[in-house]
Amino acid sequence: MVVTRQMIDRCEAPQQKQSEANLRLFSVGGLLLSAVLTIAGCAFQGIENHWWRTSFFLMATAPLVASKVASDELTIRARAREDRTDVFTQARQDNLYKYLTQPQQAPEQVIEPVEELPVHYLSGLLSSELKSTMLLGAPRAGKGYAMAKAVELLPDNVSLWAIDPKNDHKEDHYWSRFPASQITRFDCTVMSREAVASRVVGMWERFMAAPSSADNPKLLIIDETAPGLASKEMNMSQAKAAEASELAGWFKLLMKDCAVLASVGPSLGRFVWILSQASTGEDLGISNGSKGGYRIVAVGNKKTANSWYQSVNSSLKIGLPSEQVLGHGYIQNDGTGWGVSRPFQLTPAYSDPTPTGEGGRPSYAPEQSEVTSAKKLQLLNGGVTTGVYGFEPSDIESYQNESVAISPLLALVHEQARTGKFTSAFIKEQLGMEGRHYATARKLLELLFIDQADSKGA
Repeated sequence: MVVTRQMIDRCEAPQQKQSEANLRLFSVGGLLLSAVLTIAGCAFQGIENHWWRTSFFLMATAPLVASKVASDELTIRARAREDRTDVFTQARQDNLYKYLTQPQQAPEQVIEPVEELPVHYLSGLLSSELKSTMLLGAPRAGKGYAMAKAVELLPDNVSLWAIDPKNDHKEDHYWSRFPASQITRFDCTVMSREAVASRVVGMWERFMAAPSSADNPKLLIIDETAPGLASKEMNMSQAKAAEASELAGWFKLLMKDCAVLASVGPSLGRFVWILSQASTGEDLGISNGSKGGYRIVAVGNKKTANSWYQSVNSSLKIGLPSEQVLGHGYIQNDGTGWGVSRPFQLTPAYSDPTPTGEGGRPSYAPEQSEVTSAKKLQLLNGGVTTGVYGFEPSDIESYQNESVAISPLLALVHEQARTGKFTSAFIKEQLGMEGRHYATARKLLELLFIDQADSKGA
């Protein structure tokens, strides 16, 4: 046990108080006794009482001296206490002065550790691990840019196919790797339901018929399904009115076929990437069971509404991004959670515009011509809507040499292409395309037989 000065003072304090009380008693008692003896001595008057008076005065001297000694001791002790108090007071004042005059240091701030945000590179993931994928994102969130970078990174052995119902010319460089015969681009907002359905179904059938294997896979990209293609869904009454009953419910059937491909396609080298603004399974045309074959990823940015994140979280079980992640410009969800996107950009070579063909004309695939009704799609093959796209005169000759049956109307068109007589009379009388159908028919013929078209037709 450590004995401190304060503990000793507390033990000695009662003894000091008792000692001081005794000294006060001696001082006061001695003074009173001296006074009594002095008064008693004064009572003896005359010469004959001289010795008595002297004796009392001498006896009064002793208690007076004792009282003086006791009084001096009390005075010394009182001064000692005052000195000690003054020392303590001065020490406190000195300490206070030092505290007030010394430079004030800012209190040490406790910095809480900031959790490191995950960084995702969605394009690298999509290209390195080929799998059927749904890439979701609100408008202008960056879906197409991430997809284009992934396509740029894909190996050369992947056969690329695409359906682009937006036909945004600002995104032309996204599709520079795609063969012209394996991509169809159109503006679905200005086309009829049956025209959109015929074009999409036709490209889907051509994609499925194309060869592929695990070593040489093929990939179809649909940019985007909803709300673009989904808005052109046809019920039975609409399909009958368009004389295309086989196209009733085409969008739902397409999404079911995509779900089957996502499930069983990898072993055959078949994959599909679906880009969509939709945030619910119903809008995407998939059920909880059919989405299991897809890798579901998403992108967002500062302008993406919280309601969109809430919707995909509720319907597709994609977690909500944290406040820290939302504070960044471009974020991605690679299936493991939301994180900050690693910066990336398309290489200049990949961003080159569409190459031009002979004579400086742009090299467009036939699919890229604008078609606005099912009759226009059926123009060249007598009613069969699939398999038209990509025909060239040389293709027709090879089919004839192989005794492949083609429609009389297609043969007639081919003969006119040989002679260069695509006149207005031929289009109106032989093809029966008048009014608003005339310009479309002429444009389609020139795209399919661009070298033989008569540019001077009325």
